[in-house]
Amino acid sequence: MLGWFLCLLVCSYCVFPGLRNFLIISIAYLTMALASDAFVAFLTQGRPSLESALHYAVLVVLAIGFPAIALWDPKELFKGQNFPGNRP
Repeated sequence: MLGWFLCLLVCSYCVFPGLRNFLIISIAYLTMALASDAFVAFLTQGRPSLESALHYAVLVVLAIGFPAIALWDPKELFKGQNFPGNRP
């Protein structure tokens, strides 16, 4: 929960903290937090102390970096590559 509050605090400096933005930020961050929990559990199988420390570190990094992560555009990542569905 502290990661969620930290994310809301950091994002309040970037966007207006209204109800709509609160819901969008909350759903996006909590979804990323749940996915990162599964990923950290996979990486640290059998090491509970490492899992706990890494889990908190990942949540803090996601919370602080959330405004920058939200700006990523998947179209820009794959812009110059030739895939069957890409249009010139």
